[in-house]
Amino acid sequence: MKKKNFYQFIYFLVPLFLLIGVAFLFLFLKINSLKNQLASMQKTQISQTIKEDNSPPESIVIVKTPPAPTSTETSSATENNENKKEIFLSPFLSLSLSFKSFPLTVNISKATKVKNEVDFQIQITNEKEEPLNYEISDLFHILDLESGETITPQETKGEFGSLPFFGVNEGLIIFNLPVSFDQEKIILQVGDENDSHFIEFNFTDSSYKEIDVG
Repeated sequence: MKKKNFYQFIYFLVPLFLLIGVAFLFLFLKINSLKNQLASMQKTQISQTIKEDNSPPESIVIVKTPPAPTSTETSSATENNENKKEIFLSPFLSLSLSFKSFPLTVNISKATKVKNEVDFQIQITNEKEEPLNYEISDLFHILDLESGETITPQETKGEFGSLPFFGVNEGLIIFNLPVSFDQEKIILQVGDENDSHFIEFNFTDSSYKEIDVG
């Protein structure tokens, strides 16, 4: 009887040990699979991090701020603006004259005065079918009525060396006024000794008019 019970106990233990062994094997395989998956995920994450670190940086736009004007430049510009006076001729003052026996049309569009410098913006048209090879700036003088003295342009800006037939030249005629000259009423002489026009520019009230000079 005891022997029979012993065999029954053995028959019971063998399947139990087998079942426990299968359970441990299953758990071992599952844990190993999870480890492999976790390692694979870590490798993928590390690879993506390396790629992001090695990716080229976004383009950077550098904006250079110009240096601020110095106090000297600012004060000089402010002073020039305060002393700047302009007379706009609208419609343009159009003068017809004969210079060196050449018919010309002279248009004056603006007169500007800053301190003792006076600029005239002009346009000259040659009305003859021949080129005019004279210094066109010789057409312009500033006249002082009290002394009878005249001054020539200090500088010209534009092509005034010659004028092709039916050609048009434009630019600036620039004068520097002597201290002895009237600084507010300026008389511009346009032409030569044979044919001239005289225009008075009044920078006090920004007016102009053509006058006769005897």
